[in-house]
Amino acid sequence: IEDIESKLSTNKPDLMVIDYLGLIRATDAGKKPLWQITGEITHALKAAARKHNAAIIALVQLGRATDKQKEATLSDLKGGSDIEADADAVFFVRPHKTEDFLSGDDSWETDLIVAKNRYGGTGKMLLHWQPQYHDYLPVTEREEE
Repeated sequence: IEDIESKLSTNKPDLMVIDYLGLIRATDAGKKPLWQITGEITHALKAAARKHNAAIIALVQLGRATDKQKEATLSDLKGGSDIEADADAVFFVRPHKTEDFLSGDDSWETDLIVAKNRYGGTGKMLLHWQPQYHDYLPVTEREEE
């Protein structure tokens, strides 16, 4: 967290993306359970975001059971309920993968699920995901199935 604070203080970004919350190490973790360590980290990230007037996006793993579910829920966030409690918004990205090989400009339909939004609505939005370009495109019209 000190390293994140230092980067926020020095670089003054409007946005910081943390590619995987689980890789952040607490300095005094000791023998604390994962949910407690994760809670301390998310509390510190929220405080740092407010202090430096920056948005922080933290990517979080879902529990393995969600692979068998139709849709993820807030309780599926791996690391405890503090992630959901501290977040202003929670989004789930769920591709409709097939075994088809993607080539050229092909894409998979993907749901962007707004599961929590402290300052607005929740719901689902359909996108086209082009993993070969690392790109998500809006869907202008629903395609015929």
